[in-house]
Amino acid sequence: MIIGAGPAGSAAALLLARRGREVVLVDQARFPRDKPCGEYLNPAAVVVLERLGVLPAVWRAGAREVAGALLTSPAERAVRVSYPAAGGIAPRGLSLPRLALDAVLLAAARAAGAQVCEGFRVDDLLERGGRVAGVSGRGDRGSMSFHSRCVLAADGTRSVAARRLGLIRSPVPPQRIGLVAHYEEVEGDEWVEMHAGRRGYCGLGYSAGGGANVAMVAEPEDLPRIKGRPESFYEERLAWFPAVARRVAGGRRTGRVLVTATMTSKVAGVAAPGVLLLGDAAGFYDPYTGEGVSYALRGAELAAAAAEAALQGDETAAFRRYATDRRAEFAPRLLVSRAIQAVLRRPPLAEAVFRRFESDPTLAQRLVGVTAGILTPRAVLSAGYVGRLLFPLALGLSVGSPTLTPTPTRTRKPFEYE
Repeated sequence: MIIGAGPAGSAAALLLARRGREVVLVDQARFPRDKPCGEYLNPAAVVVLERLGVLPAVWRAGAREVAGALLTSPAERAVRVSYPAAGGIAPRGLSLPRLALDAVLLAAARAAGAQVCEGFRVDDLLERGGRVAGVSGRGDRGSMSFHSRCVLAADGTRSVAARRLGLIRSPVPPQRIGLVAHYEEVEGDEWVEMHAGRRGYCGLGYSAGGGANVAMVAEPEDLPRIKGRPESFYEERLAWFPAVARRVAGGRRTGRVLVTATMTSKVAGVAAPGVLLLGDAAGFYDPYTGEGVSYALRGAELAAAAAEAALQGDETAAFRRYATDRRAEFAPRLLVSRAIQAVLRRPPLAEAVFRRFESDPTLAQRLVGVTAGILTPRAVLSAGYVGRLLFPLALGLSVGSPTLTPTPTRTRKPFEYE
């Protein structure tokens, strides 16, 4: 039983169905459905899509190759860096609308044998003997229940499963707001763009056929101005990012501006008896680095492997391994993301870092290589890298160093695997 048919849920359903498991995949939406997203697949995500066997379908759906990143500072200092080569091969990312990506993965899950139930809203978890044993909710036929030996919850940042299990935790502020708009007839290229502002930031990606996606991040205090008038706020704020405004000026914005008011979520654990959390339900962090879909797909691989191991034998050991493997893979990358966010919240420091990138582009390329999943976080968390980046700043500037907010201590929940 899998809740949520986004990239994480559909990928997990695909993997388990191919292993011969009976899979029911439910989602309260009806597909195709759009969702606010940066619509960027970094090279690590592309590798997983290849392992899933869906890469040809992704290309047919209108993906566009991405060769690297164009980064700009609040004062419009620009650094363009290609992905670092890995094993003599130039890695490539992709840009693809979520509407198309979700459709590809859901179709693959169906083709593998997963039973898909759209328009089904999960209201609660079923329990038996102190463990989760399925879900109850409402669909086309009214109230329904699904019983299952294992539930995978990929139901987003407001996960019903995480709430019912008491695993939701208040994220560390600031909690930013995301706005996403789509354009047609925009002349694009093979670079994903990230533009830092003095207030928030803006990402720009291009898909095949002249499509463009603009993902903007606003601050919590902007929420009153966004409510009820997201299109007006979006147009006003776009002027704060002149490089992006110039690129889309000749195009045509299509559809409404999509808004998400939950840019950060946090959970106390990712497993409990009978259930695993994956995708955004397992925690989500402000996505400047564009790793969200990559985390979802890789998390789906780990969750599917854990579910299979649990169904074959020792659930406790399998779920504990899942929590350990997720932490080992994702925690160092999230540390890098938090460090980047800390710099971006201090425009003078951000400008100083961009000056270092201009004088030594290999520093920027290594950072992009980490956020792309090509290099390990150790490549930028090492003393050597930090010294090369910050030591010249310490000699010529008084800008202060980024600080990370420590994670508060907590009481362990019953049945939580860590």
